[in-house]
Amino acid sequence: MSHRFLALAGVAAFGVCAAAAAEEGAPPPPQRPAECARMLLSGPDGAPVGCLEEGAQVRVQERVPGWYRVQVEGWLRESEARNLPAAGGKSALAGTAVGPAGQPAAGALARLLGRPEELERALAELRQRHEAERQKIDQKLQDVDKALSRALFSSDNLTEASLTRSRLRNERHDIEEQRAALRRRGLDEASALFERYQVLTATSDAEGFFLLEGVDPGSYRLLVSSGPPGDAPAA
Repeated sequence: MSHRFLALAGVAAFGVCAAAAAEEGAPPPPQRPAECARMLLSGPDGAPVGCLEEGAQVRVQERVPGWYRVQVEGWLRESEARNLPAAGGKSALAGTAVGPAGQPAAGALARLLGRPEELERALAELRQRHEAERQKIDQKLQDVDKALSRALFSSDNLTEASLTRSRLRNERHDIEEQRAALRRRGLDEASALFERYQVLTATSDAEGFFLLEGVDPGSYRLLVSSGPPGDAPAA
């Protein structure tokens, strides 16, 4: 099974910066510009939150005496979108997955993982356990290789020496299968950990763009990868 991590290009974080902690609360509201004819407020007689420009698309959602609650639709440059608060105290995280050749990676899986410190401890325990098993397997391979070298000179009987070497080669093949099985088990266990701590997922589009919406303030780990979900490594 193959797996590769993908780089992130042009990450635009709305209240959450990559895998860093999101800031609690929103920045102070902007002051009313002198040239703003139609100021948007947070509520009736509330604080200024923006200026409604000519030509903006406005949708009326509610009417109360003396006031309209409106929704304004528009586009914001990615370079200007950092630390943009979202409605309801939630945030969004956007980015672009880039493949090994530096091209946008379509179909990459972006996972937002919660409780990063707890996750790191679990991954460290997993790595430690599998490393100990891998060292035992590697030692077995070294022992078999030494036995194969000795088998060339251990007997004057060519038939007996040939049979010994054949047996040792089969034993070596079995040990290599054990090492491959250990790696597959490590990938499966790591993937299960990622799913346990998984908060949100998104798949990148044809241009490598992905968007994770509705993120609560907090600390996260962002994992962007290609290949089947079960291929996620314990790293």
